[in-house]
Amino acid sequence: MDEALEQVQYPLFGKWGLIGEKGGNDIYADRCSVYIFGQYYGRDGLDLKTRGLLVVSALGVLMREGVLPTWTNACRNLGWTEDQLKELGAVISHVGGFPVSRGSLMMMDEVFEKRRKMTGEQVAEVGSGETRRDLYVAACETAQRLFGNPDGDFDDVALPEGDNFRKQMVTWVFGYLFNERNLIPERAKVLSVIVMSTVIGRIPMAKRWMGAAQRIGLKRVEVQESLLTAALYGGWPTAAEALGALAEVWPLGD
Repeated sequence: MDEALEQVQYPLFGKWGLIGEKGGNDIYADRCSVYIFGQYYGRDGLDLKTRGLLVVSALGVLMREGVLPTWTNACRNLGWTEDQLKELGAVISHVGGFPVSRGSLMMMDEVFEKRRKMTGEQVAEVGSGETRRDLYVAACETAQRLFGNPDGDFDDVALPEGDNFRKQMVTWVFGYLFNERNLIPERAKVLSVIVMSTVIGRIPMAKRWMGAAQRIGLKRVEVQESLLTAALYGGWPTAAEALGALAEVWPLGD
């Protein structure tokens, strides 16, 4: 366990991790550090860099302003770029809505500004604002690959035939978020949606994205470990329900 703490917690947050920030270096902080950074982040099945990104996605969709900045900085230490984290902030919109996404992005921006002042890092170059003309076509192809249909997880939206909302949402999620800049690996985006859906109790949505993870070749243990990470932020009852959904979608041994 000490080895896990040295490999995971110390490089990111120091000896006392996040727990010691408010409560002091007491026995509670010590036990929580062992529990969180040893039992959770020291587990096999998911690399630390991906797990860190999933933590930011969970904290972002929950709008945990007391912890999100710290983990945003930790993800920069793990090698995620500002633009990649901003793309994650945009992905939050699919699960938590645009106000939550915007709020998370604002908190991330504050971290980036403080970090640049301390380290002298330069502002990342902003990409082109021009949208691809074939974005809807690319979106449908991505949705087909992930969900087996060109509407993705919008295929069951109860709207009148011909309503344009479905097309617009498919273009936004599977076109803009998954194709336009494509800064975060697709596997990490899919896992982040599963984690975000889980921590806010949207288990049916998480279940569908578990199926998408299976379709694109992720390992079952990667989804499992993502759900265990979600337990820290959404609570164990919700994570347990999601693990039950995973057992239905993707039985052990498959």
